Amino acid sequence: MRLTLALAATAAVVAGCSAGGTGDLRAPVQRYLHALGRGDAGAACREFTAHSREQLAEFGAEQLKTPKSCAAVVGALMANPAGARLKALGSAAILHVEAHGETGEVRVRGLARPIDVARQDGRWRIRSAPTGEVD
Repeated sequence: MRLTLALAATAAVVAGCSAGGTGDLRAPVQRYLHALGRGDAGAACREFTAHSREQLAEFGAEQLKTPKSCAAVVGALMANPAGARLKALGSAAILHVEAHGETGEVRVRGLARPIDVARQDGRWRIRSAPTGEVD
């Protein structure tokens, strides 16, 4: 089975404080990447918005036949042949951070697309939706 999924969607947060600098945007992405590097699906999922976690859980249940939880989906992806690539992101460098009010983008070496972040409950979290197909 080949799984194509936007890495930012496995992308996918308990983020930094809400005081405005771009360093705050960087924190949830760094925690997410480190969690992937450790193979810690639960920690990776904590970095997503609630809506993103729900979408990943639904995607996994429908497309991957995993239990309906973000951690189950991320765990399945890490167990997949592409899992080594996800774990390698644990040491990926953050290249650029850009804030747009209550949203922003974080560019990471090795990812073609930026990771979107948004404030939720006064904290920065990763915002993404699964995009993929299962062959």
